[in-house]
Amino acid sequence: MAFSENRGLWIGTIVAVVSLLSVGAWIGLSDGSNTKGSDSANRKSTQSTTSSRKTNSDGKTESRTGTASDKAAAAGKIHADWKQVAQSGLTGTALLDAQREVAAKAIAELGADPELEKFLKFLKDQGQGDLVTWMLGEGMEELFKGASRDESLKWFAELKDPKLQEKMGFLAGRHLDAKEIEPWIKRFTDIHVQSSLLSSYCAEYAEKDPTAAVKEFMRMKPAKVDFTGLARVMGSAPAGSDFIGLSGMVPGDSQSLAKSSRKALLGAWAKSEPQKAGEYVLSNTQQVHADQMGVVISGWAVKDVSGALDWVEALPEGDHRDYGMAALAQARVKEDPAWSRAAIDAIQNAKIRESATKEMNKPR
Repeated sequence: MAFSENRGLWIGTIVAVVSLLSVGAWIGLSDGSNTKGSDSANRKSTQSTTSSRKTNSDGKTESRTGTASDKAAAAGKIHADWKQVAQSGLTGTALLDAQREVAAKAIAELGADPELEKFLKFLKDQGQGDLVTWMLGEGMEELFKGASRDESLKWFAELKDPKLQEKMGFLAGRHLDAKEIEPWIKRFTDIHVQSSLLSSYCAEYAEKDPTAAVKEFMRMKPAKVDFTGLARVMGSAPAGSDFIGLSGMVPGDSQSLAKSSRKALLGAWAKSEPQKAGEYVLSNTQQVHADQMGVVISGWAVKDVSGALDWVEALPEGDHRDYGMAALAQARVKEDPAWSRAAIDAIQNAKIRESATKEMNKPR
């Protein structure tokens, strides 16, 4: 009887121990499985986080998907906006305004980014030359100021389209200082980009000191760059400049590029002292061609067409007078086409008369 009771006690004890061991094993296995699962998830999360980030040159991390994908998405919306404008049925000024609004949005949202270059190329391929010119000038002016300046200059240097880069050089050059301009010019091998940087920098300089600006243009001009850009510099000379001295820095009009530069200079001069500019043309016939009188009178007529007319009518007969009358005919053709035709008919030089007639008959 005692043995039976003891055996029951032993059996109960063994069962209890086995149960406890089974529960412990189950708990251990469960904990091990969860740990492995957690480690695996953590590793995947870490790998995912690492793969979605990159380290920039400053050692900081930034989202790989942030800049590129966000810009691409923004570009997609801009293209959609452009398409919507194209299909809107707008015409004339309303259409141009809507297109410029999309272009301004592209500049603001894309900034100095490859996506903006793609959009510029898209517009160029669409035949939107004037809009591209506006974007590369007034439109992007703010990109080259303040905190975004250096980034925008870097983007300009990396542009893949040489024509876009040349045009943007006119904008970039205005925002370089005296210490920066020469290294930037030498940074490029394309003579057209070199010329745009040089001429825009010197044109900006000419607004304060035109004589010094012309000298700097001559000094910094790379050997293979021609004098085309000098016209931009001359044309920036403000009222009160030494226009006679500036004209003397340029060869005679027999050289076409020199003539273009002097034309720009005379145009600037005529804005403030048209009579003096006209007298200079009359007094320097060996250096200045008679057709430059047309440049002076055109500028004069913008401010005082009556004064210009009185002065030209008082000139002796000859090419200077004929070119002056041709310029006045163009200036007055909208308000008095009959007078313009009569003025052209009175021109004595047949070639000047024929040229003036063709100019007046152009669609306006």
